[in-house]
Amino acid sequence: MANMAEKTKEKQKGVPAPVIILGALATGLIILVSRGAKAAGTATLRGVVRDNSTGAVLPDVLVTVDGKTTTTDSQGTYKFTGLAAGVYTITFSKTGYDTVTAHDVNLVKGDNQLNVYLNPTGVPPTTASLFGVVTDIQTGAPIPEAVVTVDSSIVQTTDSSGFYQFTELTPGSHEVKFEKTGYNTEVR
Repeated sequence: MANMAEKTKEKQKGVPAPVIILGALATGLIILVSRGAKAAGTATLRGVVRDNSTGAVLPDVLVTVDGKTTTTDSQGTYKFTGLAAGVYTITFSKTGYDTVTAHDVNLVKGDNQLNVYLNPTGVPPTTASLFGVVTDIQTGAPIPEAVVTVDSSIVQTTDSSGFYQFTELTPGSHEVKFEKTGYNTEVR
């Protein structure tokens, strides 16, 4: 009986896998956790911030990662180095645009990318996209053929680089499920 309880607890374990709904765009680094794996090491976070209505890069966006700040350059890029691998809150803000805060972003050892589209203040988004890369938290390797399901009805399988993308979603909250044999299932 104790063995059955241990197996049930193991199936319930998991590390938060971020799915970040950012106004008109959702993006994220999605992590599937190999049973028993733990994150360790140093992480780098980089990305590009763009205007959601025009697609233009946005300079001078204030990007905050748990109290550390930087601003995007003239090409809309930002970069944080020397972060401990782990879970962070990341905020993007610029005058004239809606502030976006992404909670529970799990940065793995090595390079992590988070590209963001900010919505101009007062301009409601008409569609949303959700995309990301599914990786093994222990090795950082992409996970091909992971099944990603949105709202229990829209299904895709990650490509050889672990990438997935959903377009033309209705802006708002969505349930996203990540599955792969040998990994814990994550539902966000």
